[in-house]
Amino acid sequence: AVVVLCVIIDSVFYGSVTITPLNFFIVNVYNNLGVNYGTHPWHWYLSAGLPALLGPLIFPLVVSLASRAPGRSSLASRDPGRILLPVVFNLVCLSCLPHKEMRFLQSSLPFLFLLIAPTLSKYFTSLQRMLEVIFVVGNVCGALFLSLVHQRGVVDAALFIGSSGAELTIKGEGVELLQLMPCHSTPLYSHIHTNISTRFLECTPNLQNDESYREEADIFYADPESWLQNNFSQDSEKPDLIMYFDVLTPTIKRYLEDYTVCATFFHTMFPEGKVGGHVVIRAKKSLATLACDNRFIDGSPRIFRDIVNIFKAVLKI
Repeated sequence: AVVVLCVIIDSVFYGSVTITPLNFFIVNVYNNLGVNYGTHPWHWYLSAGLPALLGPLIFPLVVSLASRAPGRSSLASRDPGRILLPVVFNLVCLSCLPHKEMRFLQSSLPFLFLLIAPTLSKYFTSLQRMLEVIFVVGNVCGALFLSLVHQRGVVDAALFIGSSGAELTIKGEGVELLQLMPCHSTPLYSHIHTNISTRFLECTPNLQNDESYREEADIFYADPESWLQNNFSQDSEKPDLIMYFDVLTPTIKRYLEDYTVCATFFHTMFPEGKVGGHVVIRAKKSLATLACDNRFIDGSPRIFRDIVNIFKAVLKI
């Protein structure tokens, strides 16, 4: 009945018969278009996804799975298999797909918490309070770090373009921005909120199943200088502003000779692959104004940076 109701509602709003679960299966399983947004090995949910979602609770989960809690009246204690079955089924199905995301496991969390609760309830009151403090402090610190520090540069850069982008060149309104970044790196117009023409590397899914198809981002990163030369051969065609990760600088340094640095934004303490530690915004030297002053912007709380730097220094000892 629920499925029928969902089909009716979706069909009314889309204007034609729409079976969302079927469409999901066709796109993500049959056509496997999820690989356009990254892939992980089959064990990723067990080795990375669940530990990241549960945090310290991963340890009582292991204890719960290894032994039953006698004397408890809850279903999780008397028959953990019935609680574990939908979790295992979900994990097996999701692990078969190359594209994986932690959010796909959210539907399994209530079942996992039911399994964890009996184990936690066995500990003495004093130990329970200590565990509660550890869980709360650990999750709050982790949430603050991931929200305020880690990979914040693209958001700060987008906000900067929205508030000051028109002031970086003498053109003012009508400035053109080119983003040389992996797909879906920046929030774009949800944060820019101004009339700035933006060009970014496209990652349009291969809906036609063309075997020769290549995403624009893959073509660019295979040979950045050739891509820039083919798309902006004339000086008049070159964008007014460029936004990119600092790891790209050595690869396109000749192209950047005509541009001056306007601002550099801290992005992450853990750069990896195509994602650098900083986001750089440059403007054409012939158009740049005094507002393009090579400033460095780091909006993250300093205490987090200091803690992580100390931790990284200790690891190097």
